[in-house]
Amino acid sequence: MNPRLTNKKLVKALMDTKGLDMITITSANVLVQVSSKFTPAKADELCKSVGHDKDAKAATKDGLNFIVFPRF
Repeated sequence: MNPRLTNKKLVKALMDTKGLDMITITSANVLVQVSSKFTPAKADELCKSVGHDKDAKAATKDGLNFIVFPRF
């Protein structure tokens, strides 16, 4: 199991990931908008690689796909 990345380390790892359209940081969450080519299997793999396989959430709104990571 990979260690859970938090805040700056999480954002740095996400910025190095291909297939992400936008990363938004709020006071409580890190929201990641993924491209339409980003499959659910890739999303699960990404969550596991940054150590958030238990607390990351997926969402869809207006045809856009998001992954929501909590901030620590």
